[in-house]
Amino acid sequence: MNVVFIGAGNVAWHLSKAFNSAGHCICQVWSRNIAHAEELASLHCAQAIDDMDVITADADCYVIAVPDDYIAGTSARMPDVSGIVLHTSGSVPLSALCQPRRAVVWFPHSFVKGVEMDYSSLQCCYEGSSADVEARLSALLDGVARRTYRLDSQQRRWAHLASVITNNFAHALNTLAEEIAISHGIDFAMLYPLIVATAESAKFPGLASRQTGPAARNDTATLAAHRSMLASNPGALRVYDDMTALVQSFQKSDGKE
Repeated sequence: MNVVFIGAGNVAWHLSKAFNSAGHCICQVWSRNIAHAEELASLHCAQAIDDMDVITADADCYVIAVPDDYIAGTSARMPDVSGIVLHTSGSVPLSALCQPRRAVVWFPHSFVKGVEMDYSSLQCCYEGSSADVEARLSALLDGVARRTYRLDSQQRRWAHLASVITNNFAHALNTLAEEIAISHGIDFAMLYPLIVATAESAKFPGLASRQTGPAARNDTATLAAHRSMLASNPGALRVYDDMTALVQSFQKSDGKE
């Protein structure tokens, strides 16, 4: 398929490469900043543009990969096109697009421009405005995503929330752990195997039943000691208390108390 990317940031950087690797042709890249458009377009021998009026009208697919707040406005500014117009947000509904042939393809992955990824493990959630559009999405995603999930806009919002918790929040907790380790002369790399093992354990259902640690055991002496150690860092202490309460709430609901 011939694909136009509208946006040249993190998501466009990676999805354009994934689509290209699957055999699709990236024919244009639009950005408000022509230098950004040229940088991404150069990877695909595509045309770089910063004027919506010169977007080709006969591409198969138009990928709006801009920040969530700009999706609806970007869709409204586009010229009339014959192909499918889609956005890539997990939290913005399909109805934000004004084109009759519209869709969403959202990948629950963390994309960082310039950081190489293994695209062979991509997962994708999709939704189309009609059966015909969804059939075309299947052709677009074939060879791009390892597995696809048909989720409507409401389901996708919940999936996006879950992904924020498992990715962004987990990353923030690891960042806090790194700061604690470094401030006390500890090599944070010591914890890499534990981080990887924790992520691997999430592949299996029944996570609450496999929870370990002082909160799950209600080890009051250790919990008190940890709270004392964090007394000089009120923000970290609040996180510790909240996470302790969360772990213990799951233990109660799992029938361990």
